[in-house]
Amino acid sequence: MSTTKFTEFERFFIMGAIKAAVREAEEDLEEKIEDGVSPMFSIGDFESIGEDIMSKVDDLTIKKE
Repeated sequence: MSTTKFTEFERFFIMGAIKAAVREAEEDLEEKIEDGVSPMFSIGDFESIGEDIMSKVDDLTIKKE
């Protein structure tokens, strides 16, 4: 595993991208359900996945002490 860590700016940018992707995925999922499609994922799954990824990004961010 790399020893390189994200700066606060990189973290901010990545977190924004993750939140946008989760929001879009949840909206797409809701549309599919409304259209009668039976998706592999449930509502809230992408939020859980996003939280897990954001936690990992936090762990890989340089902390100011």
